[in-house]
Amino acid sequence: LLSNVWGPAKARALEEAADLQDMAQSEGDNIEIAPWDWRYYSEKVRSAKHDLDEAEIKPYFQLDQMIEAAFYTATCLFGLTFKELKGQDVYHPDVRVFEVFDKNGDHLGIFIGDYFARASKRSGAWMSAFRSQQKLKGDVRPIIVNVMNFSKAPESEPTLLTFDDARTLFHEFGHGLHGLMSNVTHPLV
Repeated sequence: LLSNVWGPAKARALEEAADLQDMAQSEGDNIEIAPWDWRYYSEKVRSAKHDLDEAEIKPYFQLDQMIEAAFYTATCLFGLTFKELKGQDVYHPDVRVFEVFDKNGDHLGIFIGDYFARASKRSGAWMSAFRSQQKLKGDVRPIIVNVMNFSKAPESEPTLLTFDDARTLFHEFGHGLHGLMSNVTHPLV
């Protein structure tokens, strides 16, 4: 696999490096692109080539639609289904709870989405487990939480995400799937 990927990946990296070098020179920067220059100039190249305005694409990344897209992806890839459980006793009113079923329709676990920033919450995004899956003490099913810090829209308006926010949601959901689909006897400590 690595041998098959290495050639095309190296060729693409060299193309990107050439684009960055051209950008630096076009701005009068008489440097040779170094690793620490990569992010700075790649953003300039991206902006010049694509001229993408985050505000224009945000309507395409509505939070509820991105959650549905993540669930749809899990259904297509693994046969999982998600059913929102309303009226649960949760630690904050914005928290959403979903029962997760495997491809056979059997209970797999609980997925909790805590999507919005608030004063009592640390910044960042992460996945955690209130309870990990294990079989040492019976068939213990996981309770997994994805925590984000998206800006909540005013009441009756959809919450819009940036492209980076949407990517973060999918990234953390991947960790959540790992926790939900765990199948071990001994829990991790």
